[in-house]
Amino acid sequence: MEPLTAISVIAAKYGVSAVIGALTGNEGLGGLGSELMGALMESEDRIAEQLDGISRKLDRILVQRYATALGAGQRMLLDASTATDPQVRVAELSRARDLFLEASAAALSPLQLAVAERYVALCYIALGRREAAATALKSMDRAAAEAILDAAAEAGPPAYERARKQLGWSGRVGSRSRRDDLLEDQADDIILAALREAELAEELFRESRTLAQGMGLPLAPLPHQEELPHEPDAEDDGPDPLRNTKMQLVLRPPAPGPVRYGPITVTWRKVLIQPTKPSSSSKTTASMTEVRQYLESCSISMDQVDGEFLRRLRRRLHQPIVAWLEVDVTIKLEPAFTRNRIIGLASRSTDPSSPDAWVDFHLCGLTAGQSELTIKSSIPFFLQGKEVAESYVPSSFVSMPAGLTNEIALSVDNTLIFPSA
Repeated sequence: MEPLTAISVIAAKYGVSAVIGALTGNEGLGGLGSELMGALMESEDRIAEQLDGISRKLDRILVQRYATALGAGQRMLLDASTATDPQVRVAELSRARDLFLEASAAALSPLQLAVAERYVALCYIALGRREAAATALKSMDRAAAEAILDAAAEAGPPAYERARKQLGWSGRVGSRSRRDDLLEDQADDIILAALREAELAEELFRESRTLAQGMGLPLAPLPHQEELPHEPDAEDDGPDPLRNTKMQLVLRPPAPGPVRYGPITVTWRKVLIQPTKPSSSSKTTASMTEVRQYLESCSISMDQVDGEFLRRLRRRLHQPIVAWLEVDVTIKLEPAFTRNRIIGLASRSTDPSSPDAWVDFHLCGLTAGQSELTIKSSIPFFLQGKEVAESYVPSSFVSMPAGLTNEIALSVDNTLIFPSA
């Protein structure tokens, strides 16, 4: 049984309601309760191993207080599952919950927090505290979503920057060829650790949904999902797309209306392209002062964007406008993210080297604790350096910026992509 899938596997075997009954101590399901807890405990060593490996590769410390509280809570939860005295069972479940809450407070990464909140939710379900369990599941979803965003930040080109820092070049490393080989190996390890983090977060989403379904909580239809990049094939000599492309997860609406993914709900109301004449400008790039002012107007700090994006933005700010995008879209979060995020409008790239990548062309800052953001405005499209007479605008230009398609999406950190249709 794979880590973190015990609940889903038992639910598929016996039904979701049976899982909830087993957790709450239904006397007629005593055997199933033992099987469920046994399955959970079997997976815990593997969970701990995964968390430790991811933390080491991505420089995310797994503090002793977290590991100790999580381990003690797991043992107390197992003891509670075998208790025959109802009062003893409640006392042990309450103590297990307190230990998992302690682990939650000590977590230093979203993935660690999501695992701890998973156990808090299980304890509240077992104690019959439905509202408290629902709150824990929401916290678990939020942490899992942030874990995916953090994982995406580690894959692709950033993995090589982290690998260089971790290796720390010295005269003892050897030849340049040897250094390059070490860098490749270290970067591959970081990319794989980031993929593991994203996979575990996805499994947590599935468990959360299973538990919510068993409790009778309202569930939105699942979006159609384009999977995260698969683990690189060690026998494939071709270029690894993760080394050049940011990890992205595309979430298409299953039906007209809002799209829900974990704590995130995206509602599209309007997408319309309005052509206009391009204005002439002799300036080809914006100054860093102008870029900084633009980002500040979007509530985005300079340290939230990388050098490549800054270069594109400097070129774009003084390119002729050929059309306006009329858009009305809202993103809601329940609960809100704990860190600042970048919300963008994006489109698919037509670059043959990365045909499936999505590129942000308009940004807004979403601050930690902010639960809702609406983008309702006219956004300019540009010629991307193409020079044409002001009196003549070919129809091929009156569309998306060069290099992008006319499919519009909302993005979160250019990682979670929500197309408009």
